[in-house]
Amino acid sequence: MNNTTTNFLFPSGMLDIVENTVSETISNLKTKFNLQKVGSLTSKIEGEFIELNMIIPGVPVEKISLTAQDGFIIICVNKSDTTKFDYEGVNERYQIPNGVDVSSIKAIHKDGVLTITIPKKRDHRVVVIPIE
Repeated sequence: MNNTTTNFLFPSGMLDIVENTVSETISNLKTKFNLQKVGSLTSKIEGEFIELNMIIPGVPVEKISLTAQDGFIIICVNKSDTTKFDYEGVNERYQIPNGVDVSSIKAIHKDGVLTITIPKKRDHRVVVIPIE
């Protein structure tokens, strides 16, 4: 195998065009195939719920800690020696909407994805407020 490096000289501005094109192509591929970094947290609204997803392939559930504290969901994933994916561990926080009963938050870990479901607060009660 030949380990020589070849240097190329680009006309002024050409290197910027090449870098932008490569960056744009990578961005388009990430969008098209919904590619995400291991350990990244994504959120979306699904009807009456907010759904959080974290890709953590090869991590056993015993290495995952999920807590609700001070208005946040805190997700900690300890580095796992059992996975082929290289990462140092994950520590993410997601702000919980006001008024959510934290005991109603659900989580499932399946096929390398941690999914957390948070009900959206909806208070349709009519409350009569006394005037003093």
